[in-house]
Amino acid sequence: MVIRDWSSDVCSSDLVRLPKGTYQYLTSATGMGISRNYLYLEEQPKEETRVWLNRAAALTGRLLDPEGKPLGGFRMTIDRLFSTVTDAEGRFRFESLDVHGHDLILEQPGWVLEKSWYPQLAAGETKTLGNMVVRRAAGVVISGKLAANRYLSSPAGIALSLNNNSIWRSGTLNQEGNLLISMLPPGTYNVAITDERMERIEQQITLQEGEQQQLQLVATPRPPSLEIEM
Repeated sequence: MVIRDWSSDVCSSDLVRLPKGTYQYLTSATGMGISRNYLYLEEQPKEETRVWLNRAAALTGRLLDPEGKPLGGFRMTIDRLFSTVTDAEGRFRFESLDVHGHDLILEQPGWVLEKSWYPQLAAGETKTLGNMVVRRAAGVVISGKLAANRYLSSPAGIALSLNNNSIWRSGTLNQEGNLLISMLPPGTYNVAITDERMERIEQQITLQEGEQQQLQLVATPRPPSLEIEM
């Protein structure tokens, strides 16, 4: 929720009255990158914050399908703050960016970038990412069940992870013992039970473009243990 928009002169200060809480705020100026910062207010009567701005950077790229066809009308977001739509040639551009790494995300139902992108930008830089391949999204439903044991009666809440060289996802089994991981590019992934209460189990799965698979894992609880420091 936006609490307030205000403007002030360069190198000046302004006083804003806010209730206790955690705030995110954006700072912008002509020719400078938009800076995102956070403010944590407790019981202090006054909190002073300073913002350092850098010369604006820009980021460009082009979306293509696996056959090299430009993908126009696809929505891209950066840092979950700003979005744009590719033109007829599949090109997009973000401007007024700050100096740091940026989380670049495709927000197009049923489609996913072939690999993750986290470009680093320098002050005043215009970085071109070139051609970026987009694939039909795949997904997997991971089902878990418990091996015979005396300690647990339900697999709900067991922690899992899925990863390869460029993708990492995690989650926990729901009350039905399932976890859906969607919006994945095609590839081979390592699925693991990472819950500290369980023996670690790993299994590989290969997903084709647009494919939806099911995978079942059997979780074996570790016996309870007690550590005593003397």
